[in-house]
Amino acid sequence: MLKERRLITHQSPFVFPSDKSESGHLEHPKRAWNKALKDANIADLRIHDLKRTCGTRLKELKVDSEAVKTILAHTDYRTSEPYIHVEDPVREAIELLGITYFGNKSGKKTA
Repeated sequence: MLKERRLITHQSPFVFPSDKSESGHLEHPKRAWNKALKDANIADLRIHDLKRTCGTRLKELKVDSEAVKTILAHTDYRTSEPYIHVEDPVREAIELLGITYFGNKSGKKTA
């Protein structure tokens, strides 16, 4: 769907450009969002769900907190924290330590 939007928007940096707004993009996408959901046969998805997914995936990829904050358009990282839902941060940290120290997930130290 996003690839199709790219063809329609003539290489605009925005998925939903608008010549009616000062920002150059659609600022109140309710109508367009509802149409996109209907076209994709999706019953229950909010734009904020995408923001939460984005924040979570970025943290899973170990993206710097400052970058996550900027991508989510927040001025303070504490505002971004509720959008980030890493399933088990303790397990993730231990696995990361293992990969860092041992060089793999097997638990055997590598040279």
